[in-house]
Amino acid sequence: MDNQDLPRFNSLQSDKTIVYNAIVGTFLRAGIPAIYYGLEQDLKDGTEDPKNREPLWQYGNYATDGPTYQRIKTLNGIRKALGGDAEWLKASGRTVAVQQNDIALKRKDTLIVLTNVSCYVLHDFKLTYSEVKALPEAGKWTRPDLKPTPRS
Repeated sequence: MDNQDLPRFNSLQSDKTIVYNAIVGTFLRAGIPAIYYGLEQDLKDGTEDPKNREPLWQYGNYATDGPTYQRIKTLNGIRKALGGDAEWLKASGRTVAVQQNDIALKRKDTLIVLTNVSCYVLHDFKLTYSEVKALPEAGKWTRPDLKPTPRS
């Protein structure tokens, strides 16, 4: 997402939903997640070099209660829990379904759905019954209200 050679993601994208989905993708895809300093603090400076390399301490208080910091903390906990299964850490994942602005990936027994749609746009992501049925443990839903309905 961010690095010292490119503009900060927050300086290019004002919709936090898209930023959060990009962070989810970073944490749940294969490999070690890398977060460039300042993303967790919602730094927006850095549309060009050297502004994207400024020291974090010049922004004052390093908050650990901000929404992006808390989301990253939660994702780190989810990844740690999933990583308890060493096979999950080794799994690269595969694409299950793709729509215009969305993608569903399966990494071991985890279904990951990512979007690049704004939080201001209501849209559906649909998996076919055969796509859902092909997922491991398809009949074991923790939320019965989300159980898929077979379509013909």
